[in-house]
Amino acid sequence: YKTNKYDDHITFDEFCEILKNMLPSPEKNENIKSLFNELDINNDNIISFHSFMDPVTFRKFLQSLDFIVLDKKKTITNDELEQEMSENNRFYFRALSIHNMHDREIILSEAETIEKLKHWIDVYGKPAQLKCQNLQFKIDENSLTIMSLNQEVDELRVELMTLKEQNELFLLQTGELKQSRASLQQQVSIVHE
Repeated sequence: YKTNKYDDHITFDEFCEILKNMLPSPEKNENIKSLFNELDINNDNIISFHSFMDPVTFRKFLQSLDFIVLDKKKTITNDELEQEMSENNRFYFRALSIHNMHDREIILSEAETIEKLKHWIDVYGKPAQLKCQNLQFKIDENSLTIMSLNQEVDELRVELMTLKEQNELFLLQTGELKQSRASLQQQVSIVHE
């Protein structure tokens, strides 16, 4: 049978499907719905598969379907008791087998999910991680280049400031020389007159 998304939980339809494998014509018995409703604690039409397979609950279920008759007035012989226990064991082991199939389906589903995740990691995750590492390397490399360029720009600014100061000093000296020359030319022209 196919389980729903709750894995351990089954709906009434899944419950009936399980019982079809275990019992002859279970849909004809009205006790099935009442037992399901007893197990449905939250009234959400979903029960725990494991709680149904609990030996006490399962025996109560078989009793409710008249598969196990407990007549207190009747004395049960050892042969009848052995036969009843054998029949109970057969039903219990059939239920246990279905329980194991349910667990197997859960494990197969989880294995499939793990395989999908592994495939995603191999196809998308690892290449993305390598791409991320390469981009981080480029970012680090570009950061070093930017730091180096910033240092060069700072050095050029210092050199430009030095040149500007030298230029201002040169212009000042040139201005002083021009004044000195103008003064000398005046003195020379006074002397020549």
